[in-house]
Amino acid sequence: MDSRLSLLALVALAGCGSVKGCGGAAPASSASAPSPAPSKPASPEARFAQQYLVIVHSSPTPGEGEPVLEKLRAAGLGSEARRLSTTPFASLRPCLEVVVAGAFADRDAALALAQRLDGAGIDNYLKNAGALAKDRERREADCREQAQAREALAQAPAGSVGPRFLDVRGKRTFVLLTHEPQDTPGAELRPVGEDRGFWFASLKEDPTGTFKQGEAFDLYDAQGPIQVSCRVKGFGSLNRGIPHFGYFQQPEPPADPGCGNAWPVAELDCSLLGTRAMDDPSLAFVLPKGSPAPRYFTRSEALPEPVKAAQEEALRGVPAFAKARAEGEAHAQQQGTPLRQELELRSYSASGRQVVVGLARFHTGEGMTECGGPDYAATVSRVVALGSDGRETPVGGIVNGEDIVAVLDVEGDGQVELLTRTQEFTSRVALVREDGAPLAASFLPNCDCGC
Repeated sequence: MDSRLSLLALVALAGCGSVKGCGGAAPASSASAPSPAPSKPASPEARFAQQYLVIVHSSPTPGEGEPVLEKLRAAGLGSEARRLSTTPFASLRPCLEVVVAGAFADRDAALALAQRLDGAGIDNYLKNAGALAKDRERREADCREQAQAREALAQAPAGSVGPRFLDVRGKRTFVLLTHEPQDTPGAELRPVGEDRGFWFASLKEDPTGTFKQGEAFDLYDAQGPIQVSCRVKGFGSLNRGIPHFGYFQQPEPPADPGCGNAWPVAELDCSLLGTRAMDDPSLAFVLPKGSPAPRYFTRSEALPEPVKAAQEEALRGVPAFAKARAEGEAHAQQQGTPLRQELELRSYSASGRQVVVGLARFHTGEGMTECGGPDYAATVSRVVALGSDGRETPVGGIVNGEDIVAVLDVEGDGQVELLTRTQEFTSRVALVREDGAPLAASFLPNCDCGC
């Protein structure tokens, strides 16, 4: 359970160990003055803090962007180029790697480089990195967890026929055949119509070797069934990613997708236009026709008083609760503002099983911490299944209870699956088993760096 903003550091004036030691003569002493304590070396990223970055490429996959680097070198503009993780910087979206053509304290100098890049035909945009993030450890832990979940899904057998998420483009509905991007040799992506964000290549068959044309799926979302018997009418490679805003403002049509990677997909013969799913298509998923329909747990805010009291006490006993409250109180004292605390319990029930999600929220002000905001915000959660005998079982592993959209039994085995969507990255959704193992996932990269 994470805290979004750690304690603000108190920075002492260099060489001033006391008020008397600042500007006045030191008192005479026969003893030699103690050697000053060695200062902690600045992190390698420190020189990029508060700098204007001229970014020419961004991706959640480390190591990409080599074609852009080659283009910079060819134009004689690559001497200062380097790869940089966005995670350490408060004003950048974490978990991305960007290629930076230059970093400047002065915005006009950054704009001058941007204009030279424009003249060389190299897409770019400016972002101020902001200060080094005070919650860097938490941000890095989040990135590691996301990478581990993707790796676990990548190890699933290629022919697995479990649930898969959808990608909806207007009237066209696509099933993601894998849980992460996967290149298909020979697939030449081309833009579809006037939509610069829609790049697609048709394929003759399923590149994963799992499905054939004419096979059918039933469609579901967080609330229940959407459509039945939607059949596969073709296969393709679909690029998925949200480019930075400047990509859509270029006067000339782009030659390549502005963000993301290609995913193998199956196109269905049904449209979701006019259905409930269009309110939030990122949560829609499919099961092969003939699979048992998921059992949906009914959500309620009401709990019997003895159960409510016991769950609130257990939530307060989580070590992260005391830590988040102590950090919040210290922050509130420094800012001269009260620390607000809220407790919420959600209950999900079906077929004699009950899942309880406990949430403790701490915040100052409006809880605005994104992009280096001044407030404090932290959420601590606890997710358990309650047996008929009162016995508790942890559910979902490291899943943050705040991210749970629905509770259901997808595999018909009596075990719980959690449909989740991260709060910071609304394009990352997953179905997570009771033991925390990922069952399905979808991630739509956003290369605009946020703030």
